[in-house]
Amino acid sequence: MLFMRQTGSLLKAGLPLSRSLGLLSERFPRLQIEILNQRLLQGSSLTEGLREWGVAGWILNQVELGETTGQLEAALFQVASSLEKGLVFRRKLLSALTYPGLVLGTSLICIFGLIFFILPTFGQMFTELNCQLPPLTRLVMALPSFWQIGLLITALFLAILYKIMREDNFRMKVPYLGGIYRDTQIVIFSRVLGSQLQCAVPILSALKISSASAGPSYQGALERIIKLIANGEGLGSALKRFPFLFPQTFHQMVAVGEESGSLGEMLLRAADLFEAEVEHSIQRAMALVEPVSTLMVGFFVGALALAMMLPLFSLVNSIL
Repeated sequence: MLFMRQTGSLLKAGLPLSRSLGLLSERFPRLQIEILNQRLLQGSSLTEGLREWGVAGWILNQVELGETTGQLEAALFQVASSLEKGLVFRRKLLSALTYPGLVLGTSLICIFGLIFFILPTFGQMFTELNCQLPPLTRLVMALPSFWQIGLLITALFLAILYKIMREDNFRMKVPYLGGIYRDTQIVIFSRVLGSQLQCAVPILSALKISSASAGPSYQGALERIIKLIANGEGLGSALKRFPFLFPQTFHQMVAVGEESGSLGEMLLRAADLFEAEVEHSIQRAMALVEPVSTLMVGFFVGALALAMMLPLFSLVNSIL
């Protein structure tokens, strides 16, 4: 990302590509830019050198177009801008999801700690005192004996979490989280496709490259969309056939972009719009996680405290 931007800056300043890479090889020793520069001196293009690095296809496409049209510095700036926005977006998602995960994890640890470490101590004390236990206390005291149920609940929770993280189709069906995931996929797809269209890449080629960055559910839909466009249908109309994956707001913006001849620019605007929506949705979820988890732990701790106090009250009354 920084390498792309600085290479574009040096080219814009009038330095040859080989000289620019030579200067940058000292600043980015881990990137092995010297090997890339040697490829260029041997007659290879920058695109071919980046392909050997394993760079993503849409980046190669834009760099190749920049080399072909003589606008390499502009193409590098475009790639750097897209990568920077994608990196900032991923960091925001990670930062937003870390706090709810910590709160939920801490709540579960506290609950299991109370059940398996605190309750047995009280149970032993009540047994020694030979107290008559009320129903609530007997129910609570029986919880450590059913550790298999706790283990099953934990395993079920981890299985659901694994499915959410790994399986695309399951993730799309999770209430609320599915909407956030859908909007995230639209942000990635729109930004990659819009960047390529602004560099005059043909729409079919741009769609094929953009589909590689999408999730499995979107890849299947995009394959069908590519066929529809190849048969003469517009992108906005084709997207409209998949309302579960592409909401009305998105395909309407795409249709307007097609009609106005500014599809690439409109897709980048859509990416910014849905990125803001994802951030807002995560913030709303975060606002609910803390009070809900606090109420959950508070209710459980309150029930435990009440269950422990009732026998003590009975014991005190019997003594008095």
